Formats: sequence, structure tokens, C-alpha cells
Amino acid sequence: MPESSSFEYAVIRVVPYVERQEFVNVGIILFCRTRNYLDTMIESELSRLKSLSPDSNIEMIKE
Repeated sequence: MPESSSFEYAVIRVVPYVERQEFVNVGIILFCRTRNYLDTMIESELSRLKSLSPDSNIEMIKE
């Protein structure tokens, strides 16, 4: 049976306007110390963010 490992994660959230209390989750960071693993994933379709904040720099967020 494979060894069990614990993973930790953090959600990457963009908050275009703090005063409006709106946000969009755009990705995650995934980490496992025992497996020496660290990875990120950024959502490629950010249309919801564009609808909340049309002036958002989507390309900068993807980088």
C-alpha cells in the first residue's frame, strides 16, 4: 500500500476593489513536504474577474 502524505494548499485570490468585498479565486498553491512537492495552478479562463473589474491586467495575473 502506498505511503500516505499530507498536502497543504493556499488559494490564490484576486481582490480588485477591497471596498466592494468582491473577489475571484484564480488558482492554488499545493505543497507536500514529505514528497518534496510544490506546484501552482492558475485558472486560464478569468472572465469572471474581467466582469468584476474590466480594467484588470489579466496577463499580469497569469504570470
